[in-house]
Amino acid sequence: MQVAYSRWERRDATAREDLGRAAINFCRAQRQHNAKVTGARYFWVDAGNTIAMLVEGQPGFADFDPDPAGSLTAAQFQMNDMARQVSSELWTDARMGLEAYERAGRPSGTDSSLCRVCGGTGSLAGTDVGGGEEVTSCVVCDGTGRPLAAG
Repeated sequence: MQVAYSRWERRDATAREDLGRAAINFCRAQRQHNAKVTGARYFWVDAGNTIAMLVEGQPGFADFDPDPAGSLTAAQFQMNDMARQVSSELWTDARMGLEAYERAGRPSGTDSSLCRVCGGTGSLAGTDVGGGEEVTSCVVCDGTGRPLAAG
């Protein structure tokens, strides 16, 4: 799952009620025109000057759309006319983040061919009774970093 978080500060000339209507129109347009959006909500953060929006969806819902629906574009412009967007973040769940990390060629230690106890290092580090560091061979993979065959 992905979440798009944005924070908006009301412009001085904008009535709070008008900003609330613009925010709900924006959320409705998100849900109506993007099949990957599973939820869109807004929250008042303070006494009526700041709104936070959370749009949740399936992977890729926030990808650039070169041809957005007219009502979605109109809702975005309406928000921009009434408030300043002061923050915008795209959050992703841990699984998607790890997959992206691995696609970039970074080792994550979650390779299923590696020992899950030691992460493929073949050793375990810990603190001994005297406070020093103790390193031992992994008993699950026998120090090889690869799980032993059952048998």
